[in-house]
Amino acid sequence: MRLRPLVTAAVVSLLAACARASGNLSAGSSSGSGGGSQATSTGSGGRCTTDADCADGNPCTTPTCDTTTGGCAHAPIPDGPPPNAPPAGYCLLPTCVGGVLTAIADDTEQYEPVLCIVTLCSTGTPMMYELPSGDPCGMGLQCDDGGECFGCKNDGDCQATCQVATCMGSGECMNDGVPPGTPCTAGGGRVCDALGACVACVSDGDCPGGPPAICARGACLPSCTDGAVDGTETDVDCGGACPPCAVDHTCNVDADCASHVCAKTNHTCL
Repeated sequence: MRLRPLVTAAVVSLLAACARASGNLSAGSSSGSGGGSQATSTGSGGRCTTDADCADGNPCTTPTCDTTTGGCAHAPIPDGPPPNAPPAGYCLLPTCVGGVLTAIADDTEQYEPVLCIVTLCSTGTPMMYELPSGDPCGMGLQCDDGGECFGCKNDGDCQATCQVATCMGSGECMNDGVPPGTPCTAGGGRVCDALGACVACVSDGDCPGGPPAICARGACLPSCTDGAVDGTETDVDCGGACPPCAVDHTCNVDADCASHVCAKTNHTCL
């Protein structure tokens, strides 16, 4: 996919810095206590009584209270992404290093395209690009050369299988169905059905070679082996264009029977 930069790296870097500031986190800076075990006094009378009294808001340390001395200790958790950390900003990953909360570049982060603009991460900086002209940007919409999302400018912009596509003055595509049986080629199909889909067949006659193939739900199927009376068959998988039927099977003419005798009174092979 060819992408064209929409704004300069300097501009998006500034936007990223604002996003990080709004999340109260700067790349490479600490939040709360630093690395190593630290002791502070909290709680009633300057002493802690529970671990909760020692909480300092740093997700990169584990606070503990020494109830004997009433002092707090903050032990660093293992380096890596901390649990329940605040967002670091676009294209950044909050990470603990030696008990200090920092932000590192995260170029794996992905953002959904907004109309004809896609945001990709590059060394921790969000970069916005225009999608190529002609790329879809919504139901019946596509991108133009200027990164704008539009419906159509002429009938040729409205592409639809088994539909008569017209570009309206509002820039929207209007599609009307074509008659069933109209030839088509989309998806390996041959004819349009009543729902506007390109399918293999809408009638038995659309199936290559004709009988004994039958058309069932838009697909050509062999009728002589499907365990049902269909197509030109006179009984299950026999008669008509299928192999002749055995004795006591239903028939219409002598050729439907292996014995070449079809009783005219009850249409049964003798």
